[in-house]
Amino acid sequence: MVIQAHLASKILPDQSFFRCQLQVCANVVLNQDSHIITVGIILILIGLGFKISAAPFHFWAPDVYTGAPTPITALMSTVVKTAAIGAFFRLMYVGLAVKADTFTDILAAMTVLTLLIGNVVAVSQSDVKRMLAFSSISHAGYMLIAVLSLNMSSDNGLLFYTLAYSVATIVAFLGLYIVGNAKGTTLVSDFRGLGRSQPVLAVAMVVAMLSMAGIPPLAGFMAKYYIFANALKQGYLWLVLFAIVMSLVGVYYYFKVIIAMFFEQDTEGSRFDINPLQTILLVVGCVLLLVLGILPNLVYNLL
Repeated sequence: MVIQAHLASKILPDQSFFRCQLQVCANVVLNQDSHIITVGIILILIGLGFKISAAPFHFWAPDVYTGAPTPITALMSTVVKTAAIGAFFRLMYVGLAVKADTFTDILAAMTVLTLLIGNVVAVSQSDVKRMLAFSSISHAGYMLIAVLSLNMSSDNGLLFYTLAYSVATIVAFLGLYIVGNAKGTTLVSDFRGLGRSQPVLAVAMVVAMLSMAGIPPLAGFMAKYYIFANALKQGYLWLVLFAIVMSLVGVYYYFKVIIAMFFEQDTEGSRFDINPLQTILLVVGCVLLLVLGILPNLVYNLL
């Protein structure tokens, strides 16, 4: 009953959906020894893990992300992933927190596997779009750390992370869209020399890549800081250390694109134009990533 009262204080009484959540939680409390509840939680983890492309349910993501039109890929990487991880967190924190012992070890294993596969496999990719697909998998792993932490600050940290990740992803995929339309492919080699021929696009890609890598003073750094700080409060030092190592791996493959743009020559010598709206979107995205990184409390305290 104490748990039910705690949950009731977190929801509005006139929202039938959340009343249903409370009823589900009450059923879990009343059936703590039921094996059916345990099986159901595991099946929920599998379904939501598939939705956010967490390992080992990630196999669909690279092929779908690569084959889909770039705007659709950007939508799946941002809006769809944010909604899915939000549902994941809400269900674990509000509905199933009383059964945390049932899924904590499984969720920790999923997080480690997701970070490992997403970052390590991304290193070997020559197509930037496919590389960002595996990068998206790795970011699902960082988000799962917030779900695993399950403390009072996890929701703010997760919301800030999804915001920072979404802005950086939109900028990166807009750059991919521009290059793909101009050159027909999105290989790393297609980005050679962009630092000279398209400085605005190149700088925007650099800002997006560095933010996703978690380099200060960009939003991605503060997003990872909040996630890691909350995990440390829950005693997940080993997981934070592993995530930091995986972040260093991420720096390597993000820098492949940066090096191609600024330190390699475009042997084909192709030129293309960027329309003013695309330029404005690139600039606005970069400014947002800088503002979120330098003044994170302006947004974090509002979440």
